[in-house]
Formats: sequence, structure tokens, C-alpha cells
Amino acid sequence: PMFDCIAFSCPHAQLGETVGLAAVLRDGEKMDSSKLEELRRFGSSKMSEKWLPQCILYMKDIPKGSTGKPARIGLAKRMKLETLDIHKTQVTSWDATSGLPVPIDASAAAVKTVVDSLGKVRDANDGKIQEMALMETMYGFSIMFVTLAHVFLETYEYTHGRSDYTAPFRPEQDTWQLGYLLAMNMKPVTLFLVCYGYMESQHRAFLFGGFEREIVLLFLTVFHQLLQSLFIVAWETLTDRRAPGGYSGLNKTDIADSLRIAAMTQDLDWFIRFILFGRIVMVVNHKLGIPSFVQMAACLAMAWYLPLPSREGRLVPGAVSIGYMLMLIGAYVAPAVVRMFGAHWNGASQCGRSLMRLVALAYMIASIRPPLGFGFSDATRTTCFESTLGAACVPLTVIQQAVWVGAAAILFAPKVSLFEILGRYTLGAYLFNRVTFAFLRDHGIRLFGVRVFPSLTSLSQAFTGQEGEMGLTVGYLLFLLLIMYMTNLCTGYFVHSVAGGLLTNSISLLKRAISPLKGKV
Repeated sequence: PMFDCIAFSCPHAQLGETVGLAAVLRDGEKMDSSKLEELRRFGSSKMSEKWLPQCILYMKDIPKGSTGKPARIGLAKRMKLETLDIHKTQVTSWDATSGLPVPIDASAAAVKTVVDSLGKVRDANDGKIQEMALMETMYGFSIMFVTLAHVFLETYEYTHGRSDYTAPFRPEQDTWQLGYLLAMNMKPVTLFLVCYGYMESQHRAFLFGGFEREIVLLFLTVFHQLLQSLFIVAWETLTDRRAPGGYSGLNKTDIADSLRIAAMTQDLDWFIRFILFGRIVMVVNHKLGIPSFVQMAACLAMAWYLPLPSREGRLVPGAVSIGYMLMLIGAYVAPAVVRMFGAHWNGASQCGRSLMRLVALAYMIASIRPPLGFGFSDATRTTCFESTLGAACVPLTVIQQAVWVGAAAILFAPKVSLFEILGRYTLGAYLFNRVTFAFLRDHGIRLFGVRVFPSLTSLSQAFTGQEGEMGLTVGYLLFLLLIMYMTNLCTGYFVHSVAGGLLTNSISLLKRAISPLKGKV
């Protein structure tokens, strides 16, 4: 059942050290704690008891040194394995395929085969499946606030609230400003970055390859103008209305213009570019053995000492340093926090879990008002240059945002089905929701000439009475988030089904076309 293995020294409280086994399983073999006993029974007739392994570490591949030889020396220390003790009941099997050892309990559930959102078949136990469900829940929650900022807050800033559907965005006329502060001080970008770093360490193990997701992201963004134009045409056909124009409207381009290099690169989204190259940098640094605290210290220095331009872009070095630091926290700090907190969560009563959720919710609400609500923006450093905290503002910003993500995880654990469903289609919603929203804002939904949903402009009058009569109340914010949920879900499902299906079929056809050539070679 094993493809490769090496013995290594494992610390032992009574013996000083004992034999451990690092093993790479063959494809199709499942990790479980019973394999250690099977190996011991098999080896008992061939060698002395003292040479039989006392623990087993399942790995993606055998670690090698600079000379290409197995790096067995100090392996237990690098993996931070617990010292074995005959007086304690301990786990002796670990899953280290993610790069960090996760104990395998004898009662652990069997590994299952699942299909992820890109159609890739992979193995996952119940714990991993629950973890992915929570991730998708958090993605679904965040994408509503991201698209809210794209289509509401940006328009409000440019029109000063004079647009019909942004008229309630008048914080100066809302005494408490709770709805406005909730809309402005959430941390959706931070959440995406921390979760992305966590997925890198726990599901990809810092290994090159596995860039299928990034390839899909790159495909959708490079051909964004073409795909958006086709999406606009589809909406015009369904609603029998022309696409809205103007500053907040939509622009169609023909196929020839969409395929020009300049057109394909000018709208390449900053976030997609950042996570694509950020992952490459993270994997390279991990391979080079650069400690995470050294990387974080360098990012802190860049964030504080690099000059701040009058209008900072998202991809300048100072801004990138904050985003990369949040990815590092997700990759190196979050797994340890999850393991530590998971033990308390699993042992807590229902009342205890409810109390934890209340504390998490209280923190998230408190973080929208001073002192937490100001000076700690969403994955940027700009507010720190106006803060009285000085150089301490940057690390405090990162910590506050990371804790906010942890509070969101506690609040939504183990999952919220409504958000989880939306989380599966986050990518399509992020890239194309503006089209759906523009039609809904100006025309409502008219399917084949029949109105099935009124325009957002007309609905907003139910909250304003007349333009500018009230601020962004919690009620209006909930209404906006409901709109964002519906438009994101429709858009994401459409893009996932159509664009994802076309891409999958194209890859399959390409593989079938190449396979005969491989046979001839």
C-alpha cells in the first residue's frame, strides 16, 4: 500500500527517542490509524521490537535535502510532533499531506470522494467536507458586501446620493448610522485573503501544480469583456430592453475588440492578479524555507515605510504587503488557531457554543464603531497614515482584521446553508453581477416581456418616500443585501453552469485531440 517511506527519530519521554515512519501512500490508499498496527504485525516476525515504528506520519512526498537525500534528521521537530509517552493515551498517526500534522483518531470517519466547484475529484474526510462548507458559507456572506460596495457605495460616492437607488445612503441624516457603518466597515476582502492562505496550507500543502482554479480565474478575467458582452446580450434578449448606459451603466464590445491584447489585459481584475502571483510567491518562500515571521516582518516594514501616494492603487508594494500578510496569517497562524479552538468547540455544550457565537457577533458589531471601526480598513493601509497610533497602527490593523475573520467563522460554524449555496458560485458573481444588477436597477426583471420583478429604483421609494428623506437604516441595508443575494446567486449559477461547462468541455476536447499524438510519440 506504500509508495515510499523512511524511518526517522521521534522523541519519547522515557526512551529519549524511538522509531517513527514517514510514509507516502499509493494512489487510492486511505489514511487511517490501523495501518500502523498492520505494519508492526508484519515487521514483528522480521525484526526486533525496538526497531518497529511507534508512530506514522503520512506525507505528500518524502522531504529531501539540498543533495537530494531524504531529510530525516530533525523531521519530528520540523513537523512539531508531540513527544510520545507510555503513561499517556496519545494519537500515533498523523496526516501531514497538507504540510502540517493533523492527528488521525482511530474513530475518524472514512475518507470520501467528492467533487469540488471546479469539477475536480478529490478525497476528503468528513472534517474536510465540513471545513469546505464553512469556507463557502463565509465566501457567500462576503460576496454580498463586495458587490454592495461595487454597485452601491461607489455610485454613492460619485453621485453624492443623488441617484434614486442610492438616495438612502445619507449617513448624516441617520442618527445612529448603524446601517451605514455596517455597510462600510465589514471586511470581505480580508476574509477572502485569510481563507485563501488557509486553503493553501491545509488543502494544497504549498505544492506547485494544482493551479486549476487560478487557470479558470485567469480565463474568465482575460476574456472578461467578451464574456460580459455575451452576458449583456443574453439579458437584453430575456428582458427585451436595451442595456443601461451612462457612468453606472454597461458597455458592450464586439468580438474583434474584445480579443485585442489591450482589451484583454486592461480589465484584468486586481484581486485575481494578486492571489495568482501571491500564491506563487508564498509557495516559493515556503520551498526556500523562509520563516513566516520573517516574511511578516518584511511586510510590516514595507507597509509602514513605503510612501503613500495621494490615491493608492491595490497593487502597489505598500498595499500588496498588507494583503500578502493576511494570506500568511491564513496559511501559518490560522491552522494552529483552528486546531486549538476546535478542541474547545467540540467539547463545549450547546449553551457554550451559543455564548461563543454571541461574543463573536458582539465583536463584529463593535468593530464597526470607534475605536475598532476607524483606522482599521479592509485589507489596506491608507487609514493608518491618518491615525494617531503611529507605526503600531499597521500590525494592529492586521490583527484586528484577522480576529474579525475568526469571529465570522465562529458565528457561522459549522455552516449556513443559504450562504453556502451562494459561496459555490462566488467567482461568477464577483465578475458578472454588475450586469444583472444594472438590468434589475433600471428595468426590473422582465422575462419575455412579462414583468416578474419591479425595478430597484421604484422599490427604493418605499424606503425613501422622497429622495434623501432618510439615511441608510438597517432595514434598507437588509433589503440591499437581499437584492445582492438574489442577483449574485442568479449570476453565479449562470456563469458556473455555462462558462464552467464550456471550459470543462474545451479541456476534454483538447485532451482527446492530444492523446493520439502522445500514442504516436
